[in-house]
Amino acid sequence: MKKILIIFAVFLLLAVMVNAEQLNVKTIDYVKLKITQSGSLNINGIVEKANLSYYVPQNGIQNIDVIGDGGMIWRYIFDSFNNKMVLLEWKKPTGMLNYRIEITVENRAKHMPVSTAIGTDDFYLKQTDSIRINDDIRQFAFPFEKSMKRAAELTAMVNDYLTYDLSYVSRDLPSDQILKEKRGVCVQYANLLAALLKASDIPTRYVVGYAYSSVQEKFIGHTWVEILTDNGWVALDPTWLEAGYLDATHVENAYLMDNGQTDTLTYLGGDIDWTRTNDQIEMLEYTQNSITTIKVSGSGGIAPTDYGYVKAAVSSDECTLLDITANSCVDSNGVRQLDIQVPNRTLWLCEPQDVYWFFKPTGNNYICPVSVYDQMGGRSEYRVTVGGKSQQSPIFITGPETVLVNELFTLTASTDGIFYSTDFGLHAGTGWRLSIKKSGVYKFYLYAKNNLYEKTINVVQTKEFGLSAEAPNTVNFNAPFYVNVTVKSLLGDATPLLTVKYTNQTVKQVVSLKSGEEKIFVFRLIANKEGPNDISISVTGNSLASQTLIVNTLQERKSGGVFGAIADFFSGIISAIMGLFGGKS
Repeated sequence: MKKILIIFAVFLLLAVMVNAEQLNVKTIDYVKLKITQSGSLNINGIVEKANLSYYVPQNGIQNIDVIGDGGMIWRYIFDSFNNKMVLLEWKKPTGMLNYRIEITVENRAKHMPVSTAIGTDDFYLKQTDSIRINDDIRQFAFPFEKSMKRAAELTAMVNDYLTYDLSYVSRDLPSDQILKEKRGVCVQYANLLAALLKASDIPTRYVVGYAYSSVQEKFIGHTWVEILTDNGWVALDPTWLEAGYLDATHVENAYLMDNGQTDTLTYLGGDIDWTRTNDQIEMLEYTQNSITTIKVSGSGGIAPTDYGYVKAAVSSDECTLLDITANSCVDSNGVRQLDIQVPNRTLWLCEPQDVYWFFKPTGNNYICPVSVYDQMGGRSEYRVTVGGKSQQSPIFITGPETVLVNELFTLTASTDGIFYSTDFGLHAGTGWRLSIKKSGVYKFYLYAKNNLYEKTINVVQTKEFGLSAEAPNTVNFNAPFYVNVTVKSLLGDATPLLTVKYTNQTVKQVVSLKSGEEKIFVFRLIANKEGPNDISISVTGNSLASQTLIVNTLQERKSGGVFGAIADFFSGIISAIMGLFGGKS
């Protein structure tokens, strides 16, 4: 009787001889490795023949020695995906048989000089038992964009979404279950990413082999994916956050549809106990190279109550998924001296980009070096001087706070400055007209006059109410002014609560709207605080829609006199006319 014994080799952990503390793995562009695969067969009874197949590195083999007891012979064979394997063969084996495969392999980093279009191949869009695509997977993958940039974004999303958990080694979970459990090791990371890519119509295949783990500080069995482009297959590693560029420690043993790599023992007659020794890898040589350049600049000296910024001009001669960080100096107690907004960023770098970080000092009278560095070896530093008197002036961004997916809207900055989003980059000018394709929470920043204004936009799939508002840009102190608010019911009949807040004044009104009905409401307020002040307008039903306006109140006059009274009179008249033309309800 013919028997088959299968070992899932991808999960075997490997030993390596290298000092991990001195190794930045992602900068390794060349390695020379000695890989040893070994084990033993204990033959019981009469066995007519035995065959043992091993996956081996698909590229870069410089030398291979296969040694075995009992008259073993070997040869290369190929599986159904044309992956090269070593086949060990015995005829009438008896007793205890040892074998060893020693391979010397050279490997180089994978590079992607320019971004390229995604290719087409329906075979690599197929689902498998491990790669399942359901509505939850499709929702996570939305919007479905067939581009290299989107593939890199999905890689970063999976890296951020899953928690690396070694207890998941040897657990074979399908992608839809991984999405629920939010944990895993490389197999789970690759399963989930493959499902998201295929849901986006991006042809995807598995790669199974070895890679160096900075977490475990050794070479391990590893899995990642490749996508088909017009220029061939491009690697994406969601576990170690690499895309386009792939470091040289990634050694490919097989290209498959999922994590089905198996090293197989087959035999005829009797019985065989197979003991496989963990693969051993010795790093004989390696070279390192940084593929990115970082140049840092920033705001000059700032007061302890002011905001500052650091700008990194980041460039590379190729496309890569970059993890970049701005790190503050610390005092003698280890306390950071700058409170940096969102210090860690991930970006798809195919052309030079400017990355901004905004910060506020936590102390006074010091010079603080800010280090900016990425995982590819790029690094630079900028020194921030903190001290002196504040030079702040008020600034703001106006616009809606809740919008629909793909809804066109405008954000308006009160002055020229650095108008920036960590998701969409830098914008020139004071008016930013845009639409956002995916639901979520997005932050926009305006930096000017040593001040920082942050605005949050909630992008939703469905919106219960349409909301818009108008108010005068400038009013005189203590003068009345009017806010016109337009509300529309988008989903059905509703009685929402309409709220307007300005300084210490809050006006609330329950309104009645039929499905599709639009009404205008007018609110009278008093300009009782000098300078720019927010007017917050919200309408609340089963959900919330909101918008913020800014009204600048001119300085209080010490002596109003006749002309001041006349000015206040006409200011009130103009505001009232605005309300009348808007209509009341």
